[in-house]
Amino acid sequence: SLAYSRGRPNTVGVYAFDTVELGARWQLSGGLRWEHYDAAFKAADLTGALTTDLTTNDGLFSGKAGVLYRLTDAANVYLSYGSTVTPPGTANFTLSAQPNNQNNPNVKPQESRNYEVGGKIGVYDNRLSLSLAAFRTDNENVVFTAVVSAIAAVAAVPIALVIALAGGGATVVVAAIFALVPVGPLLRFRADDRTPG
Repeated sequence: SLAYSRGRPNTVGVYAFDTVELGARWQLSGGLRWEHYDAAFKAADLTGALTTDLTTNDGLFSGKAGVLYRLTDAANVYLSYGSTVTPPGTANFTLSAQPNNQNNPNVKPQESRNYEVGGKIGVYDNRLSLSLAAFRTDNENVVFTAVVSAIAAVAAVPIALVIALAGGGATVVVAAIFALVPVGPLLRFRADDRTPG
């Protein structure tokens, strides 16, 4: 058979991160990443005829930031934010010419934003550690085929998690995770994206 498919993603990134202590109580941290991606994909049918020949490249920024406050020597609270970007073709080595495909070079890269707030306290001379954290993740520019056979662009899919941990040394005593997913409408349809049902 002369059929084949070949994908070639290349990424180059530059990253800077630093933590600054402001007195004995406050700690600030932050980082910024710039990434350049270059992806190519070719596919041929059983006769060897080229059916797909696509390339894409661009530069993307992402980052993280956080602040921590020490209530005591054994307890602290913190707030953090982070973002990640997944450009087309870099996750599964594939590019697509389909307008409803996440790997289409003309589709905006998928972007995720993560928010976290939490705290930690050590008791019994730090022999027992208690932690509580709440997470929320918003995913943007996610493209998929909905159950109703329409192509949907999700503006944001929020997911929140609350994690409680209690441990002594390296042993986790209690671990609880609660997922909070909104039940309101999450899909935003575009008229030109609809396909016959």
